[in-house]
Amino acid sequence: MGPVISGCTQWSLIHLWTGMKDRPESDNVGISRSWDSGRKFWIPRKRFPALLVTQVLSELGALARMKFRVFGGEDAPDWVLSGIYTLSKLSSADFQLLTLEILRQILGEAFDYEKALEVASASASLDIKACIAALHFLITSAARFDVDDVTVSKEAQQLGLPAEHTDSFCVVYKESKDRLLSRLSGQTPRIPPICITGWQVHKPSNDILLRLTQPCENNNKDEDKNTDMNLSYVKLTTLLTELKSARTLMENLSN
Repeated sequence: MGPVISGCTQWSLIHLWTGMKDRPESDNVGISRSWDSGRKFWIPRKRFPALLVTQVLSELGALARMKFRVFGGEDAPDWVLSGIYTLSKLSSADFQLLTLEILRQILGEAFDYEKALEVASASASLDIKACIAALHFLITSAARFDVDDVTVSKEAQQLGLPAEHTDSFCVVYKESKDRLLSRLSGQTPRIPPICITGWQVHKPSNDILLRLTQPCENNNKDEDKNTDMNLSYVKLTTLLTELKSARTLMENLSN
């Protein structure tokens, strides 16, 4: 059994495997991925001397520990890595065209799928849907985590995009970043705010009755939702403490 490599290594393994799968050899080195049920990739030993295999595995191990700011400090998803590898096969002009179309779609404009199909027609093996999904995820994730264009360029190259692709990508990303942030923040799900519209103290228990009102927004009801909440003094002070802690945490995250 070959060495087990875990983590963010699919891109490198794909490059190794696709370069060798059409040249079968009788004596192979097997590499399996622990996160993929032990699926094994065979690397011809004749193509890779023992020393080079050791170096390759060392590089893969280093890549396995990599985290990416464009993905919020986490590993790159496997399906994104596969899509990025496919994107790397495009010419820089086709890649830029696809990037611009996806940016327009994210910003609320119509997506020209015919242009995307024209890009795909240049290569019979190109999975255009995988390309669109991976590029869309890369753009929106980088914008959501407010990653600067220099970091995006560096990490996109680490993920497998050629330098000429990342250069054109980062130019349009930098120009559109503010609009992307505005657009994405407007798409964040929000719960209508709850207002305290009244309260009273019950005797002799000293329990506190709060009357809460949740305004109706874009629903089929014409009336606001009213809710009565009966709290003891201990529960009320606990709720107040937790709300203050939550507000402090939100303020720290926004700074």
